[in-house]
Amino acid sequence: MAFESSVADRSWSELSELPAGDRREPMMKRLAAIATMEEPARSAAVTRMVRAEYELDEESLHSLTASWLRAWIDLHLEDPQQATLVARAFASVFASAPSNLAMRRAAVVQTVARQSLTDAEVELLSDELPSLGLPPSRRTRGTGERGLRERVAGDTVPLRAWWRFW
Repeated sequence: MAFESSVADRSWSELSELPAGDRREPMMKRLAAIATMEEPARSAAVTRMVRAEYELDEESLHSLTASWLRAWIDLHLEDPQQATLVARAFASVFASAPSNLAMRRAAVVQTVARQSLTDAEVELLSDELPSLGLPPSRRTRGTGERGLRERVAGDTVPLRAWWRFW
């Protein structure tokens, strides 16, 4: 289904009006239902959801994104195969979405990961949903593990100033 010709699924974006704690169950049910669809219908459903989601204002979009990422995690813990089907559908939709929407998605997901999700959630999402573009792990921040500079310096690899690339 072409992204530009799809109709927004307002029932998905209207979940942003619910309190955050009340969204996860209906979102998880929706994601599980999408996983049971055949491929053309799955992509079409996700496209309609994405259109509705990205018509929201920034605050609502961030809140809804955090909720559906957590619902996806719940689905992944319950049924990894269904979660993989849903993840592939979302990745496919964003691969064919207009570039401004794809860039907005990247910014929203990065912001939500940094501000709303736990380190464990980000780590699971980065491992299982590489299309989100999340960093592999945030564990080196303040946990006693050596940071990048210490690891690189300790391995006798000289550090280069990032601005000296030209």
